[in-house]
Amino acid sequence: MTKPEWSFYKRLKAAADRHHLHILAKVRLADLVQVEPYYTGLAFEKYFSKIKAKHVDFVLCNPENLAVRFILELEDSSHYDAARAKRDDFVDKVLKKCGYRVIHTYGDANLEELIERLIR
Repeated sequence: MTKPEWSFYKRLKAAADRHHLHILAKVRLADLVQVEPYYTGLAFEKYFSKIKAKHVDFVLCNPENLAVRFILELEDSSHYDAARAKRDDFVDKVLKKCGYRVIHTYGDANLEELIERLIR
């Protein structure tokens, strides 16, 4: 983790603990979504290559079964880069299509308030 991610994680951990949520950090996109099973061979490789090396920052889960409640992406200045913005848009679309809630936030977010709003 980068220093800003670690700092954010420590704040997020305290808030997540109060709401009985488990945090997974730096989760590979390919561990959250799968390429459709009817793609095989080169078609499978084509689509898998788009997700295999991408990660999300934080996944908040139900601690009993690790069911994903929502995904948090920590925004920083790198997200203003055109290539990074394109990557973020792709990841968001894939995750939303698979039914995940994706929240983009900044390091100064009120995490207690954010989590309360998301778990309602």
